[in-house]
Amino acid sequence: MLYVKAFFLVLYCSIAKSQNSTEQIISSESIKDVVIDGNQIFKIDIITHDLPEIRLQSQIDGEYLEFFQITKTIKNGAINIQLEENPVISIPDDKRNAHKVVAAKLLLTIPNGLNLNIVSDIGSVSLTGRFDVLSIQLLEGFCEIEGTALKSTINTIEGNISIKTSKGKVIAETRYGKLALASFNNKDEVWRLKSINGDITVTKKN
Repeated sequence: MLYVKAFFLVLYCSIAKSQNSTEQIISSESIKDVVIDGNQIFKIDIITHDLPEIRLQSQIDGEYLEFFQITKTIKNGAINIQLEENPVISIPDDKRNAHKVVAAKLLLTIPNGLNLNIVSDIGSVSLTGRFDVLSIQLLEGFCEIEGTALKSTINTIEGNISIKTSKGKVIAETRYGKLALASFNNKDEVWRLKSINGDITVTKKN
């Protein structure tokens, strides 16, 4: 029994050392825009709710996780979120490329009807809920959305775009991928979707 307890203690310490998880709750009363610099964040999940608060959860894994953290700043009605070097710990010169072996995830819960702007080099994005203006620019990752938005501009290079919504005018273009687009009677909202290599799919949500 003692050996079993020791094994699980070592396992727990190993897992704790290999992960850096944080959670914050932020008042959203003055916030209209959520801006995410998603470079080196490989997974970005966002859902909306009816509460006047933003719940920010992050997880960083990897050999050099202690050198990085996901930070936020609030200014002029916008919350800006990004992955940055930890100011408390200096990165040695021989570890300057440490971000290449760090895996960062971001999970946000935000109020309905905010503007959302995301740019990422490696990240994939999953959104669920009701948004105002969406602007998403992805290099390698895919984009999945289930919900509504007044105006949306979504561009990918490699990744697929998948939209499940109940209304909107869809303007879509892909150079080397495939298109599968539903048509809606209610065209009050606008979805502008563009990809180079990815497929674009729009389906109806009941």
